[in-house]
Amino acid sequence: MATEPTLFVVNVDTRGLLVHVWVNDITVYTNAGVQATFAEKINPLVVPQANTVAVSLALAPPAPAKDGAPASGEPRFRITVQRGTRGTDPGEAGILLRYGWPPGQAPLAALPAEVFRGAFDGGLDQPQPGWLALPPVQAANAELEGFVLRFADYLRMRDVDRLLALYSFKFRTLASAFDLDAAQMASSFRAQLRRRMDDPAWTVTPVDTSRLRYTPEAGMRLVRITSASGGPPVMTRGAAGDMPFSLTVAREAGALQVFR
Repeated sequence: MATEPTLFVVNVDTRGLLVHVWVNDITVYTNAGVQATFAEKINPLVVPQANTVAVSLALAPPAPAKDGAPASGEPRFRITVQRGTRGTDPGEAGILLRYGWPPGQAPLAALPAEVFRGAFDGGLDQPQPGWLALPPVQAANAELEGFVLRFADYLRMRDVDRLLALYSFKFRTLASAFDLDAAQMASSFRAQLRRRMDDPAWTVTPVDTSRLRYTPEAGMRLVRITSASGGPPVMTRGAAGDMPFSLTVAREAGALQVFR
């Protein structure tokens, strides 16, 4: 019987705080102050042995009152990294790292600042992830801007084949990390895009290139592209709701590709 792959999962519970979480200098979660829980399998980011988790926090602006009553609930933030296998909850025994912001004990600035940096062991049997071997992106802003505009144009033209080509490195990375099939993932994503694009009300929001921000990550092997507010640079809208497209890119085989 095949052995289930080890899974590494980040879990976040937050309210009332501006949040930024990195694993090995790669953004895995941001929050603009809303109450939320979040979980993500982070195998593609995990390296053998020492892995770094960093957290930046700030107090969010006060939420507007609802029905004349002030917004309730004290700000909070909790994060864990768990190690387990598919289909099982390892519970406390699987927790590799834990942090909780102690209200009143750690004054927060108006802008997010690092409040925690910790490490967890990926284990000697964890394979080296492909991103470690990537060259620096070394792209001028004009090339990165062109990538975003081309991405948005493919969406607007409903050109699924060209979009999927931009995701090929991401699918291969995920397939390697989770012992999955890259072609099946591409097929599933294709079907998801087709469902959205078949909606007569589906539109692509124009990209304001003057507000794009480019942030190197993972020793310049990646570049995270965001709007000025830190949100996704490309947004689509339709009857099924908004579908944002986050873009962290790498240079693979000489071309810019979506990494996550």
